[in-house]
Amino acid sequence: MDPPREKTTMELEILFEKYNKELISFVYRMCQNRELAEDIVQETFLRAIINQELLYMMHEKQVRLWLYRVAKNLYVDSIKSHAADDGMVEIEEEVGKEDDHGEIEWSELFERLPGRQGVIMYLHYFEGYSSDDIGKTLDIPSGTVRYEMSMARKKLREIFKKNLMR
Repeated sequence: MDPPREKTTMELEILFEKYNKELISFVYRMCQNRELAEDIVQETFLRAIINQELLYMMHEKQVRLWLYRVAKNLYVDSIKSHAADDGMVEIEEEVGKEDDHGEIEWSELFERLPGRQGVIMYLHYFEGYSSDDIGKTLDIPSGTVRYEMSMARKKLREIFKKNLMR
């Protein structure tokens, strides 16, 4: 494995060119709103600029995962904000909560799920939302949420089986 190398502003521009469309597609699959997806990806790259020193320490694959994680977290934050604005759920801030390695692995798996399934699974298993709360937040029936969770579990089983066969 090559050691991390210093990234220049030019390299950050290259990252933008390389991952901008990919990230917009990723966020769009979750939110089904092109404008929101573009806003979230723009904010993701602004955070990349702010955190250049952190990114300098990472390999390109790690930077890509960081970009995806930030985009996903921004989308989840936008859902929470929308829900809080509508008075649907109370949001509790967990100050100083550190990421757990297991959470990172699950988050990466959830990112592989199609459409909004990954977001639904994340909200349910990491944020503790019920299917009713998720349904209200995403403006879909709770039965659809439960169906999407069932399909996501099936897809995760397929992913696990593929990885075990290797």
